[in-house]
Amino acid sequence: MVRRGNGSGWARWNELARYGYDLTRALLAQPQPLVQRHELTRRLTAALRSTFKGNVALVGPPGSGRRSALRALAQAIAHRDAPAELLNYQVFWIDVARLVSGARYRGELEQRAEQLSREIAAGSGRLVVVLEGAELLGLSNSDATSGNIALRALLNAGGIVLPLTPEQAARLTQSIPNWDMLVQVIEMPAWDEAACEAVLRAHLPRLQAHHQVEFAPEALRLAIQLAQRFLRAHVLPGSALQILDHAAALAHLDGETVVGRNRLLEAVALRTGLPLSGLDMLSPGSGGERHWLEIESALARRVVGQEPAIRAVARALRRARTGLGDPRRPLGSFLFIGPTGVGKTELARALAEFLFGDEESLIRIDMSEYMERHAVARLIGAPPGYVGFGLPGQLTDPVLRRPFSVVLFDEAEKAHPDVLNLLLQILEDGRLTDGYGRTVDFHNTLIVLTSNAGSQEAIGAGERAPEVFLSYARRLFRPELLNRLDDIVLFAPLSLEAMEQIVDLQLERAQQRLSLWGVRVRLSPSARSALARAGHDRELGARPLRRLIDREVLDPIARALLAGELEPGAEIVLDGEPGTWMWWKGDPEQVRKTALSSE
Repeated sequence: MVRRGNGSGWARWNELARYGYDLTRALLAQPQPLVQRHELTRRLTAALRSTFKGNVALVGPPGSGRRSALRALAQAIAHRDAPAELLNYQVFWIDVARLVSGARYRGELEQRAEQLSREIAAGSGRLVVVLEGAELLGLSNSDATSGNIALRALLNAGGIVLPLTPEQAARLTQSIPNWDMLVQVIEMPAWDEAACEAVLRAHLPRLQAHHQVEFAPEALRLAIQLAQRFLRAHVLPGSALQILDHAAALAHLDGETVVGRNRLLEAVALRTGLPLSGLDMLSPGSGGERHWLEIESALARRVVGQEPAIRAVARALRRARTGLGDPRRPLGSFLFIGPTGVGKTELARALAEFLFGDEESLIRIDMSEYMERHAVARLIGAPPGYVGFGLPGQLTDPVLRRPFSVVLFDEAEKAHPDVLNLLLQILEDGRLTDGYGRTVDFHNTLIVLTSNAGSQEAIGAGERAPEVFLSYARRLFRPELLNRLDDIVLFAPLSLEAMEQIVDLQLERAQQRLSLWGVRVRLSPSARSALARAGHDRELGARPLRRLIDREVLDPIARALLAGELEPGAEIVLDGEPGTWMWWKGDPEQVRKTALSSE
């Protein structure tokens, strides 16, 4: 009954065949060798040959190659390329769902498991049994459940291998008493690039035949780089294989026969939600270096009067783009501190648009809502058994949905210290564990904290204002937090010249709304300066300007449009002072001045 020769004479196992199949026999005829990880095979062999614990829990996240490693071992046994201790073994793959299916009566599942375990025990020293879906048997926390009894019976037979995710392993640890006495846990080791490329190359014939395409020579290495850069929540080689598969499908749909760089980028863009242009800019070897050299000018088009702050942010982003930043941490992390209404939040919005293509990639957390200790649970989700369990974490869930984003912690000084402690893990390791035990990846986020602490004291401090703000930052934030930031970025009060540029930006946005009527508005130089002066406040910065433009520019125009005083398509030039505007309708040299009022 023991295997002899090249596959002949393998034993027949009735119970094992009822719920699974002989993997060694199935892989005997497969000519393409699977990639075998010899150190992992060595550890598996030692664990399976152990007289104390002959069972293995092979633990790794989806895509880490748990099943592939076991298939490679079975193929090596079939082709007599395995360690000598395993050459006479058979590897059976059991689908636990088939074992459970139809077991409706009390004791029926246990009876099936008992019969199966007797057959496994009879083949001791000749069998490796892979239980696919073993977590189905250990879902309950009670030792008396049918599933737990069935799983323990199978483990007592020995020679069992359980491919599990970390979450599944954690649940079984809690539900099966003396779990660590029944199995040896082997963590799936990380894959290096050479091993990943070998795995992908082994899959190429199948992908090419299925999609009827060829892959460009650089496709495998680029898929690995893209997976490492953009799919960090998933693991190699599975993440890179998914990119290749999706890119090949896209190429086939468009009638292309070669899968190159552009198709790989498109596949990642669809997976991540990033725009293709932004993805190409962020990806390895994209040639988008000039874009990164022009960060300052791109940001200055939206944020005026804060050139030193923009330069500080640009330096950190260029380090991240060239790979000279710490790869374990987020793309960048900053504390924006300065007076109210000078562009701190606007710079965060501009960064979201620059890095990720649109402002929707900004996740804003108002820290004034997290002044109590228990507010930590609202950010990451309450754990099981606590009030609020089941509700999404207000920080972790948005980042899970949009892992490429700017995370803005607005008015950070108002948060409880325990809330700020969460940031330490994010800034140091680029990850955070939520209330459900999920690891949330922050490596592709930009972290921004804002604060206006010290604004009142800085008003009369003159040139000492930066020292006032830095003093408040050191007083309000722990040194551990400040030391983990890439930079503390100081924002200066706005000058009149900066306010005039902000008037231009605000009026340009208002013009987009007026375009629905075909109306165009221009300001005379004196009107521009008047708006800049009236829209600035020492305490509120430029915040009153938007309301001023709404009240003194858009409201009178809306009244004139509704009264029939303005026809769609008119051009308006405003002159004078807010509240007493004079305006021209059409050509100012041909049409007399007319008072424009919202009264």
